[in-house]
Amino acid sequence: MTYAEFVAALEETVEAPVGSLVATQKLEDLDTWDSVSMVNFLALADEKWGLHLAPHQLTSCATVDDLFQLTQKG
Repeated sequence: MTYAEFVAALEETVEAPVGSLVATQKLEDLDTWDSVSMVNFLALADEKWGLHLAPHQLTSCATVDDLFQLTQKG
């Protein structure tokens, strides 16, 4: 997956406007990044990319790029 594909999927998951997320965006600054979004992201990673991530892995992510890097580690 490309970074652009990742960001588009994340924007849809957190209901952010298209093109609004950047690599340095802090997740805590997103109004819609909450426990529901985290669960939705875990489901997205599993269904779309075949990644089985644990919730504690998400809590170590501070930025959009951190999430992307997590998906690259698999």
